[in-house]
Amino acid sequence: MTAPAPSIAASASLRRKAVLQAQVMFTCNNRCWFCLDRNEVDGEFHGGPAVVPFEVIAALLRDHAGTVDAVMFTHGEPTLHPALPRMLALARVLGFAGRGVVTNGRRLADAGRARTLCEAGANRFVVSIHGLDAATHDASVGRPAFVEAAAGLANLAACKADFEVELTTSTVASRLNLPRLADTVRWLLGQGADTAVVNVVRPTGHARKHFDAVVPRHAEVVAALAPLWDAPDELRRRVVLEDIPPCAAGPWASLVGSLEAWVVPKTDESARAPRAKGLTVATAAAAPDPAADAGRAIKRAECARCAAHEHCWGVWESYAAAFGWDEFSPIAPAAAAGGGAFEREASVLLAADRLAAALPQPWRLTAWTLDGRRERLRLRFERGAAELEAIVESAAAHRPAWIRRGRWAWSHGAGWDAGGLAVLEGVAGVGQD
Repeated sequence: MTAPAPSIAASASLRRKAVLQAQVMFTCNNRCWFCLDRNEVDGEFHGGPAVVPFEVIAALLRDHAGTVDAVMFTHGEPTLHPALPRMLALARVLGFAGRGVVTNGRRLADAGRARTLCEAGANRFVVSIHGLDAATHDASVGRPAFVEAAAGLANLAACKADFEVELTTSTVASRLNLPRLADTVRWLLGQGADTAVVNVVRPTGHARKHFDAVVPRHAEVVAALAPLWDAPDELRRRVVLEDIPPCAAGPWASLVGSLEAWVVPKTDESARAPRAKGLTVATAAAAPDPAADAGRAIKRAECARCAAHEHCWGVWESYAAAFGWDEFSPIAPAAAAGGGAFEREASVLLAADRLAAALPQPWRLTAWTLDGRRERLRLRFERGAAELEAIVESAAAHRPAWIRRGRWAWSHGAGWDAGGLAVLEGVAGVGQD
């Protein structure tokens, strides 16, 4: 007798999604005004060599293999590292399910380089683009970079035809791009991005130095995104607002990205390894520490009553000092019921369990991946040589579940049941080996 498959929901509850942050570069070919990694005093990168040795990153990957779900190669501009393809290939060999690169996209204007990274093992890219035209983007990044960045994004979108790649864009909402922020998001989604992330400025490092020039109020960011709220649901739900307390996100509160469990290795100066970026959470009533990192996040006593308290970073200290606390108030539990990232995660995981239980016996679940917003679950099933990919979405979506093979898709809007699967089994070329 075959043992029943373990519950997807139970497995997920036992293993929080964790992402290893591999800091591979301490230099960049852009000079973003709001960069949180560049030093506030001199605007340079500190804490590691310009190019972190491959051996250091290889040791980091081996140390964490099997303990985390994914690795993101980040810090500075990772595509400047000559050994990035080797790092990706090693991560794949070591079993990291997610292998991502955070990039400004400029060097990926070379289509061959973009394909090389995908061939090496990259299956996730986060491309930083901060405007839909050269004037806006280049003013934000301090370099004439838009043409290359847009070409890099296009090349990665083209790679999706041949590789399983998740393509996300990251746009920092600053005073430099706020007037056309909604148009920028629409444009990025039209360029092939699966998800468009809008980050509010983290006022740390170089961004803190230029606070008045680049940091808008959270309310201004929410207002700038207002034109998207009436957009078609399929588009609007591909927008994620990050680094903002849910209580300040207005109608976007249910689309605030849930935090991944970042694993940042500690400093090992003997190995010339990157310095970890720590996050200190304090209370607003605490006495200020002159030696403390200016980038710490703080909370008030009232925050403990908020429904989002457990998964909210709080408010950046320099932001609260500049703008006060008028934008922030605890979210009542009743107001958050069913709408937050964690509620969506529970919904989609339980739906996936029902899907797996309803599948005809020959089909076998072989892999599953939960997306960053915790509202869409991708499952892979096999039956002999045949493969199917199922995607289950949260109950709030118009299409809670659908399944596809190649370019063909079949949707079952009411959820999965034996009758729907029987229809699937009867479709030529899909339910048959």
